[in-house]
Amino acid sequence: MKSFLKDKLNIILVILLLLLIGATAYFVNKLMQPEPITVIDFSQLNEEEIKEWLAKENISEDKYTIAYEYSDEVEEGHLISQDPEAGEALGDMLKLVISKGSDPEKEIELPTIDGNTTKADLEKWFKENGFTNITYQYTLDNEKDKDIVLSMDKSGKVKRSEAINVVVSAGNGEDAIVTVPDFTALSLEEAKAWAENNMMNLNIDYINSEQEADTILSQDVEKGSELKAGSDITLTVSAGEAITLPDFYGYTLAQARTWGSENGVNITSVDIYSDTTSAGYIAYSDPKGNTAVSKGSTVKVYVSLGEDPSSKTVYVDTNQLGKTEKEFLQYIDSLGLKHQKENVEYYSTTLPAGTIFSYNDGNLTSDTVITYALSRGPYELDLSQIEGKSKSNAQTYVDNINSLNGHLNLSTSEEYSSKYASGTLYDCSSTKVDITYNVSCKVSLGEKVESTPTPTPTPTSTQETSNSTSYVPSLDNLRAVVSNKCGTNNYSCSVETVQDYFKDFGSVSVNGVSSSFGVGVVTKITVDGSVVEAGNYSTSSKIVVNICNSQSN
Repeated sequence: MKSFLKDKLNIILVILLLLLIGATAYFVNKLMQPEPITVIDFSQLNEEEIKEWLAKENISEDKYTIAYEYSDEVEEGHLISQDPEAGEALGDMLKLVISKGSDPEKEIELPTIDGNTTKADLEKWFKENGFTNITYQYTLDNEKDKDIVLSMDKSGKVKRSEAINVVVSAGNGEDAIVTVPDFTALSLEEAKAWAENNMMNLNIDYINSEQEADTILSQDVEKGSELKAGSDITLTVSAGEAITLPDFYGYTLAQARTWGSENGVNITSVDIYSDTTSAGYIAYSDPKGNTAVSKGSTVKVYVSLGEDPSSKTVYVDTNQLGKTEKEFLQYIDSLGLKHQKENVEYYSTTLPAGTIFSYNDGNLTSDTVITYALSRGPYELDLSQIEGKSKSNAQTYVDNINSLNGHLNLSTSEEYSSKYASGTLYDCSSTKVDITYNVSCKVSLGEKVESTPTPTPTPTSTQETSNSTSYVPSLDNLRAVVSNKCGTNNYSCSVETVQDYFKDFGSVSVNGVSSSFGVGVVTKITVDGSVVEAGNYSTSSKIVVNICNSQSN
């Protein structure tokens, strides 16, 4: 008895020990797994702050993409959009779109100068529309009041970055005699303000000098001289000692512009593709780094857009047909490709409704937008859409169904009828062969009106009396039928499918041809020697179909 109790106790202890080991392993495993990262709201951060967050969270470059787009609404260097949204868990890929600011190359229609436009009006318009390269020139005018805009050297649509010169009236000059000050005693900003207030055209020549940058060294009009408004004055201004450009490689455009603002150098940019520089960073500059330039100089920097998508390929596999839309989009997103759904769905006897019917596949460039369509399941014949309708309306319905891969044939024969209006289809019947519905209807000729018989001339040749017709699909629809049944690279199956599809026609020929299309792909359909649109044709027509049996380069 004691031995039995002892054994039972040992078993209980072993079970408890195993439970303890299992629980410990479970909790250790939970502790070892990293906590999922919750994506924050990046809209309040600039690009540098976003990248700091990515580094802090140890998110590697293969786990996020940054695209750059121009935006009139979002400040340069700030977020336009993010996926996932704020508060959602970080999945396989974080996609960010950063603003490049207003597009300097965007063309905008300039306002019309109507003779009453003031300089203040025009300045406000230029600021609101992102124009940055505007020069104002003042001139005396006996007819227009002071500050009225007289002309612009551009009109119509112009790029935001384009230089525009605006001529402004300085009045008639009678009350605008101004004494020229000693500009060397003023700061450059004070000199500009004086010229603006007195409507003088101030020209500035920069030269390198040991004097502090922006120091006015000389003037071409002596101090104390009296000038009328609209006169020209040229100042020679120190650019300071020559400025040595940094190596801009690895700078963002915002960082380069900050440097340029601090050093009096104008920074312009050009977007380029680069295999060696990450998107959003500067690849090189012109002039190049370590070059000496003067203040006021312009430096062009070349900003990488990343690898050229047209030179980078992505393989999209061919086994996505029949997948759910969610599964398919997850797959396409994992490849980093964009996608767009067609606004129509197609009938299919093999693919359930709501699943993938067609899409781009194979080796594609990384900028390809995957266009896909969904299946609406098999077509079910609805005779009410044909019977009782006019022949033209019924045919339109048939054509629409076939354009959606519905496989519907309509044949008609004409008869007199006092019950149905002329042109109305009635007494319709249908048969189904494989996936094709064949509908046969009578077309009313209206009530027969008896008349005096007229002798019928003897026919001079055999006359066609049959009105039998059958449907010839578009090239794309026939390809879809063959692909759904045979897949790829199956020439013999394609031939059999085409021959079966056109079995209602008396003459069907299938030719094997060499083509850049894949083996088994239908390349051409002709009816009686002509390439035609989809529709119903006489079954006495000669059908010729070309199918690729060997792939050429």
